[in-house]
Amino acid sequence: MTDLKNKFCKNPWDFFLIGTNYSTQCCYIHTNIGQIKTNDIFDVWNSDIAKDVRKSVFGLTYPNI
Repeated sequence: MTDLKNKFCKNPWDFFLIGTNYSTQCCYIHTNIGQIKTNDIFDVWNSDIAKDVRKSVFGLTYPNI
């Protein structure tokens, strides 16, 4: 487990990882924001889950670490 307290990750605003059954915005945050093969890439990038991840990073709360 990585201690990210007081650390800011800019990845959720300009990067995301695509796996077989998931997409995530940061290597430390393992929240699935959507599947590219079943959704439009822009819908995944702007999904409610993706927005919640960005809010959590901005607030330094980092879910699912």
